[in-house]
Amino acid sequence: MKVRATSYDYVEWNVQPFLPGKLFWQPDNNLKQIKSDKNYIKLQVPSRLDPVVLDYAKLHPTSEENDYKAGAVGFGVGLYTLAEITLTDNPDIEAKGDSPLVAKHIASIMKQTTKYEGGFSISCKSHNYKHMGFSSTGSLSSAVANGINILLGNPYTDDSLVKLVAHNYAEDSELKEGYLTPGISTGSSGHIAQKGGITVVSSDCELIMRRPIPEGTKIVYGVPPIESGGKGPETSDVDVHSLSWIRHIDRFNAAKVCYWILMDFMPAMNQGNLKNMGNVLYDTMFCGSKGAPLAPMHGGDLLGVIFEQRVLGVETCFMSSAGPALVALTQDKEEVAERIKFIFKIHP
Repeated sequence: MKVRATSYDYVEWNVQPFLPGKLFWQPDNNLKQIKSDKNYIKLQVPSRLDPVVLDYAKLHPTSEENDYKAGAVGFGVGLYTLAEITLTDNPDIEAKGDSPLVAKHIASIMKQTTKYEGGFSISCKSHNYKHMGFSSTGSLSSAVANGINILLGNPYTDDSLVKLVAHNYAEDSELKEGYLTPGISTGSSGHIAQKGGITVVSSDCELIMRRPIPEGTKIVYGVPPIESGGKGPETSDVDVHSLSWIRHIDRFNAAKVCYWILMDFMPAMNQGNLKNMGNVLYDTMFCGSKGAPLAPMHGGDLLGVIFEQRVLGVETCFMSSAGPALVALTQDKEEVAERIKFIFKIHP
């Protein structure tokens, strides 16, 4: 698949399906020796809301060549993914529940890279908003990886575990049953799964800054009944055209977005100033790169919903990831939150 900004600026994407357990990348550093003090864990992780990628032109699907330079801003939200994991004496990996192939893939790369000789029995339960921009696959992958890491005595540090998952990230294939397809990850969902709050992730999946969501913030999310053209680059021409447009636009916008994040968004994070954070995120919707996936993938209608929220005085509203889910954050009175819900519900 060719993502083309111009005749001289394009990149080849390989989205061919593969079997779970393919290892694309592993850290160079030596891991701690595994030590199993317990054989069962049950844990839940929050989901990641994704208002903006710092440089969309650097987004690539999982591959050995991916240099992971896109970066992202993330917000944690209480849409939880649950994982139950048991260590077993036999070497097999058994997975059931939601996205068992993804769970098996993560367990397999953990087993390969840690030299663990036993097996795993895994059961996962994701939240109900799947493939709508709320990191359903990313959160599930992180839940499995963190659970296994804890059971094996934390051979991976938090940061190196995020990189392992991001560099081997996969989604369920829509073309070939029993297979996965290379996914797209910035590492943002991995850091949110571990720490929650608000995060800024830069090149190489590095966590640059993390702060709590300002006290008293109401988070309202929903999926307006708008027909979506995007189904993933494996099966959707709309996604391919959108990605080409994004690559072209971010040749001009990426530096501006990075400047806004460094000079305006991060100070507002540090001050707990939701209004100032929201001003930056609104700018990335209307004057930055986020408008590229908003318009071709969802007909531009979601931009109208977002603008309606800004006129209402809501601190910020954005499409999460590739959507179509919308998220609004406000510290205003309860009636404003109710108005947000009403707009989400009635917008055609």
